[in-house]
Amino acid sequence: MEQIRKVSKPLCDRCISLELRFATDSDFTHLVADNFQDLEQSSLTGCALCGLVRQHLVYGTRSKIHNLRTSQAGIHITVTATDIMIEPVVHDDDRVLLWPRDDLYLSGYTEYDSDEGVSGRQVETSAGMIQSTTINRGEIQLLSKDEGINNAASLARDWITKCLETHSSCLIPFGATEPPTTHRRELPALPTRVINVGEERASHRPRLFIPAPGERQADYFALSYAWGIGSYPARMTKSNMTAMQRGIDMSSLPKTMQDAIIFTKRAGLTRYLWIDALCIIQTDGDGGGDHEHRADWLAECSKFGQYYHNALCTLSATGASCSTQGLFLPRPALEHPVTPYQLLRYQSLGLPRQITIEPATPSWSDALTYSPLLRRGWTLQERAMSMRRLHFARHCVFWECCSLTAAEVDPSGASLQLEDLEGQQNLSDGALMSLRGLLEANDEDRVENEWFDLVMVYSLCRFSFLSDRLPALSGLAGRIRDVSGRKYLAGYWDCNFPHGLAWYCHMGARTAEVGDEDPRGNVIAPSWSWASMSVSARIVFLSQGPVIWSPKGEWSFPVEVLDVEVEPSGADPTGPVKGGKVRLRGRTITGNLSAMFPDGEWLKSLEGVQHLNYIGLSQRGLGERPSVRIFLDKVGEPDRTAVGLVSLLLVASEEIVDDTDAKGSPKSLAAIVLQPTDKQRASVREYIRVGFIFLPEWHFGKAIETVVDIV
Repeated sequence: MEQIRKVSKPLCDRCISLELRFATDSDFTHLVADNFQDLEQSSLTGCALCGLVRQHLVYGTRSKIHNLRTSQAGIHITVTATDIMIEPVVHDDDRVLLWPRDDLYLSGYTEYDSDEGVSGRQVETSAGMIQSTTINRGEIQLLSKDEGINNAASLARDWITKCLETHSSCLIPFGATEPPTTHRRELPALPTRVINVGEERASHRPRLFIPAPGERQADYFALSYAWGIGSYPARMTKSNMTAMQRGIDMSSLPKTMQDAIIFTKRAGLTRYLWIDALCIIQTDGDGGGDHEHRADWLAECSKFGQYYHNALCTLSATGASCSTQGLFLPRPALEHPVTPYQLLRYQSLGLPRQITIEPATPSWSDALTYSPLLRRGWTLQERAMSMRRLHFARHCVFWECCSLTAAEVDPSGASLQLEDLEGQQNLSDGALMSLRGLLEANDEDRVENEWFDLVMVYSLCRFSFLSDRLPALSGLAGRIRDVSGRKYLAGYWDCNFPHGLAWYCHMGARTAEVGDEDPRGNVIAPSWSWASMSVSARIVFLSQGPVIWSPKGEWSFPVEVLDVEVEPSGADPTGPVKGGKVRLRGRTITGNLSAMFPDGEWLKSLEGVQHLNYIGLSQRGLGERPSVRIFLDKVGEPDRTAVGLVSLLLVASEEIVDDTDAKGSPKSLAAIVLQPTDKQRASVREYIRVGFIFLPEWHFGKAIETVVDIV
């Protein structure tokens, strides 16, 4: 097991003072450097503690190295009875810039003697000792150098080979639910088009390869990356397809594609690489070829899930926000070598205790939680469907398959098993674990609950075109359909459709992101579908639990679904749609919102937070909280008078549980806000959904039963 040793490097004057105070003082804050640049200079001149503090800051904050170096915030060390923290004590604005999360803890370790007499380590927390760890440490490679790329490629080969040889759960063929009994992976079918990167030692240019019927079975890598907002990387079009088959000039490609081609060659496991922009017909720069692009995109989109599932490995540009940044990112933490440093601390009985400050290592959860790629909507499907993934994160390369999570610094994955992988509320580990269960589910309740949970996370994701919101789920939806036998309806399953109508959108001013209009003129989704929102913001389904202002109740869903029609854009029923209609029977009231609720004060903040789509009515005698809450489906200045004549269709009713606090309170109802169109079929009028409303039950005292069509 690795031995901890005290280094002989000198300390700067401020760290000498820190060391003296640390020995006897229990609670204090100490200035280490006036700013990050001063910290770096002290580290370069040999201060061991400044080097460790710098490395922890680089790995532990979301701020990029440029932002750290331009900030003038002071760097402080705060010591308490249980913790040593790096804590900048600066103005609020500077604090938000540098520390947009909780305080960053330095790792504290104590040495101990095991029963075998071998020195080991235990991790310290405020709760005391937790399990000791034995970790086979690897090294983070400098991917800016050929040696580093070769070493990373060698490690990737080891991970892939081990996965293929020992992980039966990673061998499940596309469309199957069980691994092959022979524990042998059959070569998959190649996508319609791939990039032939050439042999490892060959110097010829990569080229577009369109496999003939006899050349269809082969391994390939796939690339998962972000194009970038407003960024359109090199692309294959109808006009340049023939030229690309002869060869592709590497200098014409953005760095992420170049790096993926280089890494595929260095790994030496396959000569084929699938990149969407180079393998699906795109529009020309002048807008030409749109018809060919549309037809090809519809055909290929339905196969995306299969393409990622069958790939030998998916290369994920996890640390890059656009295609120009690449897979081989800088490693600023490696610019300053560091070693462990021991501090002496006297305990209450006067006995000395040695605390070792260890070098930092990149965190798996941080790398994925703050990944720009994982905020991209298409990534959910790409990650969930891929059996093996290499994450090229900001500071490290990580490995992920169905059986192992590992890293350059921890090739066996021992330390990563200690991280809480199920607590992430984004498109990382928690969502992925739910998806893996969902892809194998044929239980109706599980499909309903876990699908809605997934959508509530997915709704926050970003898209270049919001009309891609349904297509980006088509591979997952197709897989769930095949396993569960359920019918898919524009973002819903037939088993959860009535419950799914009761949704609203939380457009917090700080969290909502308005999407661009789709220049292709594509329909996003029918207005009744959660996927129709023109903003990336959290969708909330009442079926998934009580809302914050009604924590004592549960919800029933009295609306009756008479018919649902969805018109897909192509042959794939789980892909993009042209439109859809649902016919419902339920209780409605009709009128102008201003006339319905004439008295009281209208508020535009929810729980003290300004929202882009919310207005609430506070009425006398009903307490301080608003009794009526309206969530509009469109972004803009919320205004109840702008909606005009509406019908409110009851879709959910609160069922008060037996709780003393809830007795005597009016029961809440929830309704969708509908605007009439100029169409009517027989006696059934057509509407579009424009919002969602919570209101006391007495407002529906004169409601009438109505049949409506919503498009």
